[in-house]
Amino acid sequence: MTLLELADIIDYKLDSDLRAPNRLRVNNYAKKVFCKLGYEMDRKTTFQQLGDILGQKHETALHNKNTFYLVTDVYREVYNEIVIENDIPLELLKTKNNVKPVKPVEVVEEVIVVEQPKRTTSAQDKLLEAISYFSDKDVEDFMQTRFYPYVNMLKSKVIPKKIPLVKGHLIERIKDKTKQDETKNN
Repeated sequence: MTLLELADIIDYKLDSDLRAPNRLRVNNYAKKVFCKLGYEMDRKTTFQQLGDILGQKHETALHNKNTFYLVTDVYREVYNEIVIENDIPLELLKTKNNVKPVKPVEVVEEVIVVEQPKRTTSAQDKLLEAISYFSDKDVEDFMQTRFYPYVNMLKSKVIPKKIPLVKGHLIERIKDKTKQDETKNN
């Protein structure tokens, strides 16, 4: 199997675009799967060759291979499927599904109704005005790469503890020389 064929298989299985110069998570993780599989299939493959197919530098291809551990089980399962289907002599990766059997889950579509605020703030108005000029694709890319990670960061933000004000003992300083003499005599 050539690297181009591998790239096409990964694009098909993950519904991704390996050669796209954007930062969508599905494309980034697909690139990690491609670099890991491309390197592991044939150790003679250089990272420059992998990078050329992705339209990236060899350093980025090396980084994608080294950070493969970040991908979720969905991408690990695609890795395993490609290894099995193409008889590639590689060890299968552990995923939640191949560790213990999983019962089929019935998919139920759930509609979430979000109430719109009756009044928007000036900051919200500025944001809406700024994104009103974006295309639908740009808005979706913004939501995937910037907005959702920011919301998740806000959810996991830890409020620092309030430390009570600690007052030390007040030291009285004697500036008058006569008062110092009086205190020594007493």
